[in-house]
Amino acid sequence: MTIHSPDFLAAGSEFPLAECLVAQLPTEADVVILPLAAVFTGATEAAIAVAELLGATAFRVEALLITDKESANNEHFARRIREADAVIVTDGSPLHLRSTLRETEVERALRDASLVVGIGSVATVFGDPMIDPRGGAPTTGMGLFTDAIVTIEGPTLERTRELVTDDVELYVVEPKMGIYRHSGEWYVSSAQ
Repeated sequence: MTIHSPDFLAAGSEFPLAECLVAQLPTEADVVILPLAAVFTGATEAAIAVAELLGATAFRVEALLITDKESANNEHFARRIREADAVIVTDGSPLHLRSTLRETEVERALRDASLVVGIGSVATVFGDPMIDPRGGAPTTGMGLFTDAIVTIEGPTLERTRELVTDDVELYVVEPKMGIYRHSGEWYVSSAQ
């Protein structure tokens, strides 16, 4: 039995996301935005910022305002994620994202998605292990992939490098960088 693993893109905050998605997706792709990680700083604003970023495309864009475990178990939201050509998860709190989605319909739907895009620090939560942003140590992530660890530049990066064994592929997302996992292979792209 083959286990499905979605394609994954870890996008830095300055990565040309719209240009990258236009090159990969159908012209009128169905794109959903999941701003859950930004719930403390403004989920609506985060969704609008991503929608505006995609505004020059012909994509059909919808934000899913999932805010808690109850809404993360909503079958409509899970179905939209499974049906979409891409799911973009806005930057914010990776730990809030992980704890809210853990063992929910939306988490299961993300495993069935075509493409999951994590912007900034939330990109770290989708692998297993993930890097805990509070201290830089590996911890349990969402497990969309298990063949690498994705983290970001920050004050705990050196500790992370010390704690991760040499046999583990470690990708560090920088602001202008995109790290793409397609069909089990990893690719790194940097904006000029």
